[in-house]
Amino acid sequence: MKLSKAWIGTTIFWMIAMIPVIVVLIPNNLVLQDGGLHIDSSTALRGLINGWFPNLLEWQSLSPNTTVEALLALLTSYLSADVSLRLVAVLGLFGFAWGVVALMRAIGRPVVVGVVLLPFQMSSIFMLGFVGFVWATDVMLFAIAVVLANPTRPPRLLLATLLTITWLTHLGPAGIGMASILSIMVVARISDGSSILQSLKYSFRYLIAPFAIPVALTLYWLFSTRGQESASTSFGPLWTMRILLSAAGAIVYYSSIEVVVSLLVAMALVAAAVMVIRRRAHRPVAISKYDGLLVSAAVWALIAIVAPSKTTLGSGFTNERLTLFAWVFAGLWLCAESPQLTGVGHKVWISSLTITAAMAAILPISRIPPMLTVSDQLTEINTLAACLPERSRFLQLNLSVGEDLSARGMQPMAEQTGTLSRDRESLQMGNEAGWYPFYLWGFKEGLVRANEFVPAGSSIDAVPPTFDISRALDAGLPLDAIVLYGRSRATAETLSSPETRATLAELSSRFNLVRVSPSGAAELWMRKGLAPSCR
Repeated sequence: MKLSKAWIGTTIFWMIAMIPVIVVLIPNNLVLQDGGLHIDSSTALRGLINGWFPNLLEWQSLSPNTTVEALLALLTSYLSADVSLRLVAVLGLFGFAWGVVALMRAIGRPVVVGVVLLPFQMSSIFMLGFVGFVWATDVMLFAIAVVLANPTRPPRLLLATLLTITWLTHLGPAGIGMASILSIMVVARISDGSSILQSLKYSFRYLIAPFAIPVALTLYWLFSTRGQESASTSFGPLWTMRILLSAAGAIVYYSSIEVVVSLLVAMALVAAAVMVIRRRAHRPVAISKYDGLLVSAAVWALIAIVAPSKTTLGSGFTNERLTLFAWVFAGLWLCAESPQLTGVGHKVWISSLTITAAMAAILPISRIPPMLTVSDQLTEINTLAACLPERSRFLQLNLSVGEDLSARGMQPMAEQTGTLSRDRESLQMGNEAGWYPFYLWGFKEGLVRANEFVPAGSSIDAVPPTFDISRALDAGLPLDAIVLYGRSRATAETLSSPETRATLAELSSRFNLVRVSPSGAAELWMRKGLAPSCR
């Protein structure tokens, strides 16, 4: 039987898309930077529902991080922390790939052309463990596909449903999706001959209904939140331009191999864009119905350059998130416009497809060694679980966070007590989700909070640790135990720092060391007067 080109191309696409899924399943433990935090949050939500911590937790208003947190709370009721997180991660990877397939069908391109977008499947955002953001991005891709299939009259009910689901999963992709949909519709109308003003009026009127629920939810959330605000931080436009233009912000998490991957992906897409622009320069009609994608890419790129890295509401890695969308929309625009390329332009496009496909395969494979390393480190932390009494209140302090494994200084081990909180039905008091307004649960208003006892500009997971243990306990912070991670991996400079010496002195004064992991990477300290649950 003769196989069609379409079948072969689709098979190639899915073979590449499956590589990250396989890689995620390889380590004994899946470590995503905020993965432990999300498991801690799911335990807190279960604790709120079941009344485990009546004096510590309370319900917050309907929030834009509901979908995945509620799912994790359900999953961790029956499955282990690792299986629950792994399942959510795998579904996030599959969702991105299916979203790309939907986009290719919407613009009438073969599925294999979507390999241009696969380097962003296992993105830096995925490795950061922003699982709600990842899922919301997947749903947003389907919403964009619905619009691209009929840019001037997309089905409103379906679009409203997808945008509402996106909002309930994460606010960021919902807002970006709505703005991009407006851009796509306006430009599509202009390409049909309408004036800019007419196109704007028509698009706003048409999108009132699909946007109504997400906008109403956003307004309700903004006016009903009571979460804590923090100072915004920024690394400056030169730094953000570098991670934007090299695509590093969207791709790089671990090794220097990823830096090369991101550069090659960026160069391949830029080369293809140059060919499309050159070809378009000779066309009598300057605007294509898909140029709204290019407008969106440019807008998100510009905002990525000037946006703070962390917002006042506590949302971090803003530049990386926007960089991801800038490149995804740019790549999608190239997929839509590539059929017009001929001659040298077509050859460049084929080369770009080949390079991005290869990089999409190499990227997850290159992450296997560091993922195995942090998996072993998480095993070390998990050995402490047997000694942590059920319904404990604890937090994690660090002498190392795995920053030595990352070309960008990421912190894969900063918050990895999810298995402890899930298995021992315990509350992680250092979980920042409890004092920002993005979740269904929160620490009670007026409760002493752990982040009050670190200096301005620092954090509970800082290395060396800056958390003032004695002041926190004296102020009434409910704390039964502390997990100290990283002593065996810490640098000599960290171990000899005044902050580390002060932390170790306070631990010895107010806590007892009850268990050390086999390699010495993780330690469990119980507050004096409290007995561990192991001998």
